[in-house]
Amino acid sequence: MIWRGKRIETLEDLVPPNPKMVFVGINPSCVSVEKGHYHQGNLGRRFWQRLQTYGIMDSRAKGNEDDQLFLSGFGITDLVKRPTPNSKKLEDEDYVEGCEALRRKLRKWNPKYVCFIYKKAAKRFLEMRLRNRTGLLDDDMIGKPKVFLMPSPFAPKEEESRIMRELKTLIEANHKKL
Repeated sequence: MIWRGKRIETLEDLVPPNPKMVFVGINPSCVSVEKGHYHQGNLGRRFWQRLQTYGIMDSRAKGNEDDQLFLSGFGITDLVKRPTPNSKKLEDEDYVEGCEALRRKLRKWNPKYVCFIYKKAAKRFLEMRLRNRTGLLDDDMIGKPKVFLMPSPFAPKEEESRIMRELKTLIEANHKKL
């Protein structure tokens, strides 16, 4: 893929036709690109563990959970497509290009929900501060689709539990289990 005028190796968007929800990370880790699957680094593995711990996704697909998401009608992508060891290595121009590209993709994909995995991606995309805001956000933040923000990977257990139960309820009310 070409990113900011340079050819890069990255993860392709994994989004089925008419996705129920699209999960959005910040950018792929180098480990994830090497393994060919989303969220394979230490921090990324927490995302999959949360989905499994709260009964949103089963644990049979270890290492290729993104394929299970896709087959269940859910999508996954990153705001910025340039892989780095961590998001601190990204530049403002990466976020500008990523936001523009994600807006185009969301219009094309037309999901009912967008779930930001990390607050940093949501803040950049929504261009607003999200202090103490997680879970299902205001309905009109980006029009359609509705926006859900997962808790920080380091959130207190009580907060994590409340928000992940909210995500599970949202998915179950609108779709089958992943």
